[in-house]
Parts: sequence; structure tokens; C-alpha cells
Amino acid sequence: MKTKIFSAVGLLFLLAGVLLLFSIFRDTDEKKIHRTLDELCRIGSKSSGENPALGALKANRADKVFSPRCRFDFRVNSFDGEYTPTEIGSRILRVQSFFQWIKLETSDIEISVKENNGKIFFTGEFAGLTKTGKQEKISEIRDIEAELVKNDKGEWKFVRMNIRPVLEK
Repeated sequence: MKTKIFSAVGLLFLLAGVLLLFSIFRDTDEKKIHRTLDELCRIGSKSSGENPALGALKANRADKVFSPRCRFDFRVNSFDGEYTPTEIGSRILRVQSFFQWIKLETSDIEISVKENNGKIFFTGEFAGLTKTGKQEKISEIRDIEAELVKNDKGEWKFVRMNIRPVLEK
């Protein structure tokens, strides 16, 4: 009788462990969206002395994170508008050409998913060292909101990004 109880309890613990591992390692939509944001940071970042060919290869991966048309409203006339991933990649290369290095980071990430649509709010930090002039260090922090859609392959792609208004006079 005791061995049956111990076997049942052991089986119950094993089942609970399997369910716990499954819930921890399950690939949720929120995790996929977070990976898309991480990939965007890798594409936009540039290490010191990075080969221009490597930068071009990274910029060509813009189609991994952006939908066929993506709308930007960053309140910067040279970047606002609707673009294809190829156009976005060329704009990334143009910005990178002005800097020795660029580091993009995110924090305070909030993700919400409703079927095949997702929204993400985050704080983005752009840091870099300019190539020309006094070689000054630039550091900008902005709150950003973005919308994503899930394509038929299950990949999340950005369709809109804009600066999140915080306080304006």
C-alpha cells in the first residue's frame, strides 16, 4: 500500500515538474515580440571599427523585424513616413555612417497581445560617438510605442513606431 502511495506521489511530482518546465520554456507571443525588439537593437547597433560590409549585411536583415510597410513618427522629418524594410535598412546605414559606434538598448518593456496584433511600450536609449568634429558622445532616451502584427509564419513584425508623448507644454 505504501509503495503505491509513494509511486502516485512521485508520479504527481514528476507531472508537476514537466508542466512547470513546459510553462517556463514555452515560446509565448510576448517572448517572440521581445526577441523581435532585441533583433532590432542588434540591427541598429554598430561596434567601433565595424566593417561597412558587415553593417550592410545587418541592415539587410530589416525585413526580419519590419513588415512590408512600416510607419514612423519620431518627430524627425528625415525619418518620419512610411517605408519598406529595404528603405529602412538604407536609413539605418546612413545614420550609422555618422557614428564610430552606436549602442541601442531598451528597458521598461510592456507588451500586450490580442490575437495577431501586438503593442509594445518601451524606453529606448540611443548612445553613440560621432565621427566628425569634436567626436562628441550622444545619449538620447525616448519612450516609444509600437504596433506589431503576426504574419502567417508566426513571426512578429513592426508596422508602426512613434515617440510616446510624455509631457508637452
